[in-house]
Amino acid sequence: MAGKASPAMKMADIAEQLGISTVAVSLALRGSPQVSKELRSRVARIAAEHGFRTRRYPQRRGSSAAGTLQGRIAVVKGSYFSDSDPVAALIRSSVLQRLNERKVPFEVVPFERLEAEPALLDDCRGILSDYSCKPEQCRLFAGHPHASVMNEELGIGPWDLYKANDLQAGELAAEYLIGRGFAQTLLVYGEPMSFRPETNPRLQGFRNRMKTERIPVTELRCDYAESSGSVTGRFKALLDRFGNRLGIFAFNDLLAYRICLTLDFLGLVRRPGELEIISCDNTFLLKGFNPPVPEVDLHIQEIASRAVDGLLWRIENPSACAADLLVRPGLVVAGEE
Repeated sequence: MAGKASPAMKMADIAEQLGISTVAVSLALRGSPQVSKELRSRVARIAAEHGFRTRRYPQRRGSSAAGTLQGRIAVVKGSYFSDSDPVAALIRSSVLQRLNERKVPFEVVPFERLEAEPALLDDCRGILSDYSCKPEQCRLFAGHPHASVMNEELGIGPWDLYKANDLQAGELAAEYLIGRGFAQTLLVYGEPMSFRPETNPRLQGFRNRMKTERIPVTELRCDYAESSGSVTGRFKALLDRFGNRLGIFAFNDLLAYRICLTLDFLGLVRRPGELEIISCDNTFLLKGFNPPVPEVDLHIQEIASRAVDGLLWRIENPSACAADLLVRPGLVVAGEE
C-alpha cells in the first residue's frame, strides 16, 4: 500500500515537544527577544525538520494593507470563553460601539490568527483585549499600546487595566442579603469564571462583610462543565439542610441563571427574606425571571467604553505610567431607586 504523507505539524505540536506554550513558539518563530536565543534556535530547528509553515488567513474585504493591521486597532477575540458568554459579548459590543463613535478603524481578530501570524500586529495602532485572553497570551502584545477589559488574571505589566471594583461588588451583594435579614448565606462560584476563588476579590468582599456581621457562609462550587444533575443534587441537599431559607450570592449571571432554573425545576419560589438570589453582572440573561433577580451592576458598557478612550489616550502618550481603572459597582433592585 502506498505510504501516506505525515500530517502537517502544528504550532501546538512544537509546543508539546518542547514543553512550552504555543505563545512561546509563536514568539520564537517571530524571532522575538522575549524568548531566549537558544529557544528560538530549537523552535526553528524543529520547524525546519518537519516542514512547518505558519498558517495564512484570507484577507478580509475592507482590511488594511495585506498581511498587517496597519493603522487599525486590533480587538482581540480570545479563545477561553465561548460566544455564548453574555459578559464577553457585552464587552465586545460596547467596545465596537465606542470605536465606531470615535470613528477609529479597527478589526476584530481571533487570537489564534495572531498566534499563527504575529507579524500582523507590527503596524497596528493598539490592542484591546478582555478576560478571554490569558496572561501568557498577552505576552504576544508586548511593545504595543494595550488596554484590557475585565481581566482579573492580569497583574503588573505593559498594559492598562479597566475593570469593576470587584471587592466592592462582593460587599454590595453581602449588604443586600444582610438588609434582608438572612441568617444563612450561600456563595456560589465556579471555574473557569471565578479566577482563584480562594482569594478572588468579588468573593472575598462577600466573605469579609459576612464575617464582620458573623453570618455563616456556605460555599457551593459549580464548575461550568459540571452536569445539571450533579448541581441539582448538591444544591437540593443544601436547601433541605437550611429548610429552604437561604440568601444566595451567585458570582455572575451565568451561575445565577443556572440556580434560578434549578429552583424552578425543584418547584421552589424565591421569596423576599426567605429564599433569594443576588447576582453580579447585570446582563440580559436574567431579565426574563419573575420575580426579578437583584443585581450588582458592574457597569460593563461604561468600563468597555472607557477602555477605548484610554487606549486612544495611551497611543498619544506612550511613555505615561501604566494605569488600573476601577469602576464602582451599583445595586439594581427592581422597583427600587
